[in-house]
Amino acid sequence: MWGLTTDLGVGDTVTAEDLSARQVRFVDEGDLGLYLPVDDELPSDLQLTRAVGAGELLPRAALGGSGTSDVVEVPLPVAPTGIPSSVRSGSLVDVYVGRGSRGSDLVLESVVVVEAPGAAAELGAAEPQRVVVGVPEEQRDGIEEALGGLAEGTVYLTRVP
Repeated sequence: MWGLTTDLGVGDTVTAEDLSARQVRFVDEGDLGLYLPVDDELPSDLQLTRAVGAGELLPRAALGGSGTSDVVEVPLPVAPTGIPSSVRSGSLVDVYVGRGSRGSDLVLESVVVVEAPGAAAELGAAEPQRVVVGVPEEQRDGIEEALGGLAEGTVYLTRVP
């Protein structure tokens, strides 16, 4: 089976350099069809529809061709204190808009971080940090609410395990 040698996120193109052959024995033969075997030729426009981490087998369910992703990339200005230090590209997060004394609202649930600021940007940062999240089709209505809430609140992320 093909396994990834590097972390890849939503929309990333999978190339031969990102893969290594892994010898795997499945207890249930039905699981063979869930992953991409090394015998299959890789199309040149193969993109991920969800994040897959280094060391993971390449699941068929995470693969799509060029332009088949139904994910919209949305840049968000996030408060420096509103980004958990464990958040990286490929992390799943919930997006909240804090509205001061009026509390906070969950505006996007379990979205993938496509781009996150590096550790150097986090140290001593006073300005909001740019985080790009991938919003799936079924949550597109939340984009308007998230962006609309920015004028009257602060964006915070929580990492989803």
